[in-house]
Amino acid sequence: MLKRRGLDQESIRRKMWAAFDREPEEIVTKVELAAELGPNWIASFTPGKKIDGKQVPTVTEKRIIKPSIWEIERSKALCDLHHTKTQWSKVYELVWNRVAKAILTLAYQAKSEKEKNCVRRLVSKFQHKLLQDEIRKIGSILSNSVE
Repeated sequence: MLKRRGLDQESIRRKMWAAFDREPEEIVTKVELAAELGPNWIASFTPGKKIDGKQVPTVTEKRIIKPSIWEIERSKALCDLHHTKTQWSKVYELVWNRVAKAILTLAYQAKSEKEKNCVRRLVSKFQHKLLQDEIRKIGSILSNSVE
C-alpha cells in the first residue's frame, strides 16, 4: 500500500518503524539555560550539580512517544488468552517488568520529598515481586537525586 502511494524505501522503513518497532518513551526535545552564566562556566560544570554555588535553572521541553502497535496488540492478546502455568509465569514476568519500569520512571521524575516517599512506598509494597537489581537501581536514584 505504501509503495502504491509512491513512497521511497527509506520513507516506508521510517513509517514501519514508527508503527511497529518504536519503544514508548519520553524524549527531551530541547534544553535551554534559563539564566546567563559567567565566563569559563563549563570548567566547573557537572550534571546535577551547582555551578559556582548556584543552581543552574533550565527550561526543558519533552515529547512522549506512544507504544508500538505490537505492544498494544500483545497487551490485548494477553487479556484474551487461556494459558498454561509456564505461559502465565511469562505473562507475570512481563507485567512485573513493566511495573518496575514505571516505578523507575517515577523515581527519575521525583523532585520533592513527598514524591520520593511515594516511590519508596511503591517499592516496599511490591518488593517481593521486583528483582533486587531493580530495587537497588531505584534506591540509588532516590538517594543520588539533588534537591
